[in-house]
Amino acid sequence: MKISTVQTGAMTGALIGALIVGGNIFTNNAYELKPVGLSILNAGFSAISGAAMGAILGGWKKYK
Repeated sequence: MKISTVQTGAMTGALIGALIVGGNIFTNNAYELKPVGLSILNAGFSAISGAAMGAILGGWKKYK
């Protein structure tokens, strides 16, 4: 996968944050009997954080 633009970086980061980290958050919160709304909020934060990090890394220009 070639991530060379801000858009592809943001999309990749959001997917990783939502699916991988969000899945872990849902599993832990279900085990601890926490409300689903809290799990959605925490997974959303992970998705937004991942999108921001991916956008920065995707938009990073390499000097030759």
